Amino acid sequence: MDASRLPGECNVDTLIRESVGESKAGRHSDAWQRIERAVALDPANCLAHLQRARCAAVMGLWAAARDSAAIASNTCELSVKEQMTLAAIFAHCGEERKALELYRVLETAQPADPHTQREIAVLSRILGRAEDAERACDRCLALDPDDHETIHRGGLGFSDRSEGGMTAIFFNDSRSIPDETTETQSLTGLQGE
Repeated sequence: MDASRLPGECNVDTLIRESVGESKAGRHSDAWQRIERAVALDPANCLAHLQRARCAAVMGLWAAARDSAAIASNTCELSVKEQMTLAAIFAHCGEERKALELYRVLETAQPADPHTQREIAVLSRILGRAEDAERACDRCLALDPDDHETIHRGGLGFSDRSEGGMTAIFFNDSRSIPDETTETQSLTGLQGE
């Protein structure tokens, strides 16, 4: 029997996909149970840890979110959206240095994104890097002169910590949901999409 399978032909990819579906439907406890089973079956599965980090963040389980985000960020190549998700999770967990590091990578990948500049400004300010924060705010406003959040809040991001806001932040990347038709695809194949 394949080690990634549970009785009833339920495998890790299925559990990840079901967890994402439960999360999007607002059934966070069910999502958590499924993703915990997936991680137990395959503790090295990057996508399982990415989903576990998302679930934990939405549920306010910040230590679990941080731990799974660290595993996901260190074990596989991530899409831009996945990096943004992990950066936001690290920032919410108080891991500002790690979040800033990811946003700096994102800045290189998408230099014209004002959101990335705004988050760099916020994190730089938190870390006491006032000049870096000011430069990032200036870059943000140069990219989007009508960015009212940066103008009126001085770059203060991470403003929507409500359950609905967290769900929108952490579950907007459908690429990491294994497709039923590609369940047998390897993690490398999934990352190549």
